[in-house]
Amino acid sequence: MNDYSLYFYMKRSVLLFLCFIMLSCSKTGEPVGDLDIINVDINEMSSIDEFVCGESKYICLDSSENCLIEKVDKVMISQDTLFVMDRSRRTVFVFSANDGRFINKISKTGRGPGEYIDLSDCDIWHGLIYILSYPDQKLNVYSPKGELIKGIELPNQYSKLKVVDEGKVWLYAENSNSDLYNFAQLDMASGAIDVKFDPFAENCGYHKDASPFCGQCEDCLYVGKYFDSRIYALSDHEYKPIYDLSLNLQNKVPHADLEKYTLMELSETYRYKEVLHNVTYVTRHDNSLFITARCFFSELGMRDCMIKFDLKSRRVHFLRIGDVLDEHYRFFGRGSIVGYAKNIVISAIDAFAITRMLESNEISDSRLLKVKETDNPVIVLHNLAI
Repeated sequence: MNDYSLYFYMKRSVLLFLCFIMLSCSKTGEPVGDLDIINVDINEMSSIDEFVCGESKYICLDSSENCLIEKVDKVMISQDTLFVMDRSRRTVFVFSANDGRFINKISKTGRGPGEYIDLSDCDIWHGLIYILSYPDQKLNVYSPKGELIKGIELPNQYSKLKVVDEGKVWLYAENSNSDLYNFAQLDMASGAIDVKFDPFAENCGYHKDASPFCGQCEDCLYVGKYFDSRIYALSDHEYKPIYDLSLNLQNKVPHADLEKYTLMELSETYRYKEVLHNVTYVTRHDNSLFITARCFFSELGMRDCMIKFDLKSRRVHFLRIGDVLDEHYRFFGRGSIVGYAKNIVISAIDAFAITRMLESNEISDSRLLKVKETDNPVIVLHNLAI
């Protein structure tokens, strides 16, 4: 063998060896490049104690005539104040987080100054309420008393938002605007778009309920998109995948299809099929990564799932919420998850369910005895075990 042939032989051997290493890492759940693959066996269920701890707190919301909620879409907590978004009523209700007392509501439907056509999404920053309206391309900022602090006419249509600080807001298009970029950073002072990421090919015009903004870590946001198993880091300088959530469900949407097909087409293709729908929350504490995701299961329907991943030991815990009801956490799994506040998971339980639990003697707390079937949902706070 001459030197030239030896060179190519060695080069091919090195390439084959590298491919072998990459495939081996993928199978064992080790990082591949900058992408950390998290393999989750949905058949191995962990106990609730691995995910929540301490005593649950619940808040019975005032149910007077001027604050009746049709549907709890999102709950946010700022210090001792609770904010409840009801998209169907296009209203943000403000309650005391201590006793559920009604404080005020932001309901400014209209086309005039300080008003909005739709409540597409909202967020809270230091007690201020940011309301996004997709149809009329507006972002309005209100005080808890309902006073308009600032109104911005957006250069395009966006369906979701996340406030980073008083001067910076991330907007999400959901493949549904003419700019053809999903993520846009808004400068609150100028009203201009400073940074854009994630271009898409065509205006889909199709919306889902969940926000892609699912957590925050140091100087970036965690982002998860529909039917996408990857969790992305979004910052001023980059948008890149950092984790790949690999659950052994019956179906997994190929990443090539996420680029090729619209959200509407994917929704039709995977309707009633067992598949990951979206990552809803990500938070990290030291070497512990906590993730919640919504999946459709063939025999169970849509369910929220929790994943706890140790970045050092690579150990994974998995819990499908609602499979088992724990006597120490009677409210856990009874309602839908409607928000997060750092290491707290927030659920909303229908008053009807609470009254049925009282009738069957599952709960006996005297503070819940006054709950009637027609009351507002009860908000429950659970501490995450991380």
